[in-house]
Amino acid sequence: MRVTQRMLSNNLLYSYEKNLSGISKTQEQISLGTKINRPSDDPSGCSLTMALMSNLNLNGQYQRNITNGLGWLQQTDVGLEKATDAMQKVRELVVQGANDTLTQDDRVAIAEQVDTMTDAMVEVANTSLGGIYIFAGLDNTSEPFHRSGDDFTFTGDDSEVLREIAPGARYQVNINGKHFFYDNLVEVAKGSGSTVDQVTIDDGLQFGEYKISTTVEDAASAGDSEAQVTSYYTQEGNTIVANVGVVNAGNVYNSSILMEVTGINYTSEYKISDVTVQFTYHQYNKSDGSYTTGTVSQTFTDSDGDGDPDTPASFTVGDIDLNMDLTEFIVRGDKAVISVTAQSAIGDNNIGIDYDGTDRNWVFSNTVADPGNDLKFFTLDEGNGESYDGTVDITFNGGFATASEAATFTAGNIFDCLVYVRKKLENNQTDKIEQCLSYLDEKIGWLLQERVRVGARTTHLEAIDEQYTNLEVNLSDMMDGYYSTDVAKATVELNEKTLIYQASLAAGARIMQTSLLDYLD
Repeated sequence: MRVTQRMLSNNLLYSYEKNLSGISKTQEQISLGTKINRPSDDPSGCSLTMALMSNLNLNGQYQRNITNGLGWLQQTDVGLEKATDAMQKVRELVVQGANDTLTQDDRVAIAEQVDTMTDAMVEVANTSLGGIYIFAGLDNTSEPFHRSGDDFTFTGDDSEVLREIAPGARYQVNINGKHFFYDNLVEVAKGSGSTVDQVTIDDGLQFGEYKISTTVEDAASAGDSEAQVTSYYTQEGNTIVANVGVVNAGNVYNSSILMEVTGINYTSEYKISDVTVQFTYHQYNKSDGSYTTGTVSQTFTDSDGDGDPDTPASFTVGDIDLNMDLTEFIVRGDKAVISVTAQSAIGDNNIGIDYDGTDRNWVFSNTVADPGNDLKFFTLDEGNGESYDGTVDITFNGGFATASEAATFTAGNIFDCLVYVRKKLENNQTDKIEQCLSYLDEKIGWLLQERVRVGARTTHLEAIDEQYTNLEVNLSDMMDGYYSTDVAKATVELNEKTLIYQASLAAGARIMQTSLLDYLD
């Protein structure tokens, strides 16, 4: 092959350009700190680098989500801690109020402190994080809990607040504030042999503990049992009903009756001449399970002038014939609750609800489907005369079984508990004040259990966050291997390439001696 001067010149120029290009690329890598600045620099390395960068960005987003979620959980724990402290303070006040040496004025003063703690509990329930109310679900831009006297309202929702912490994995970072602070029924304990599947209540139920019993009449028993009347009559220490006689033994109706004295007339000797009483009733037909309600009025007169209203001897409330007498101690506004149980037969289903030691019993024929699952009845707070029209709805998972405690639950939320405690102190009900300790212990138990659950969630998120931190280090190390410039190595390479370039210039200067012959081709 013939080698010409032009060939030498072209090859020399090509070598110069290649060496300069190498120097330029190395200088770029050093100045930018990256080995891959365009896909052509390293196609496979560029693909791997982009995948690693995508993983790093996703990893960073998950870490930001976890950080936000930890903020929610930690602020939730702060709120629950304050709520626990408030309930503990109320418990100390109740222990103090249960002291027999205190007067009613002393207990009223303690009740005022309890009321202050109730306001503090509302503030706790409105705990916020950066303007977001953490116990309000997703409707969380304004305060969810409000107090007006002894009434409390909730304007948030019970939605879950979720944060995505892994592909397809969304984690709850809040607690259900409505369920925890506001709902009337939080937990139901089911007894041995219980066939109760679910219990729901309305907000008309009086605060306190309820026990549900369910039985099927023993097939071995002989004959039918008579209808029964259970009642309580005292209010503020006065007995206002002298007697309630047994209703018709063949009565087939269950009923809960609230009576209220609406009017009293007196003789010239200031003795009671007549009393007007209003009866409001919830009535169930045991044969078909039908339910009716209504209100009737009845006037009692003093037949013998002793100030004791005793006639009429009997009257009708709904479909039930009552036989009862009042006492001379009755005053306008007095109330009482009467419960009537239908006659029970072999195979009948019985539902009993005990509140504060007073039984209310319903009997339903075993031919009635899902008997008596929606039970409306009255209770009365004898300390202040407040009556409550409440409902317990029971769902069964099968037939009735004999269970003395088929289910137990406490009606009323944390706010209701604090109001109840305050009222017992205000009314100087020493027999109830000590009982309040068990209610407070129950609510404190809820708070502690929820704090444990929040703590477990916090620990879980922290562990995942640590995993992502370690993963970020590993991904960054891998990415450095493909993407980042090893400056020390690149500096050596730059020196080598510079030396080679300078050597090529010197060699070219010696070889390329231009003469006239160079132009003769």
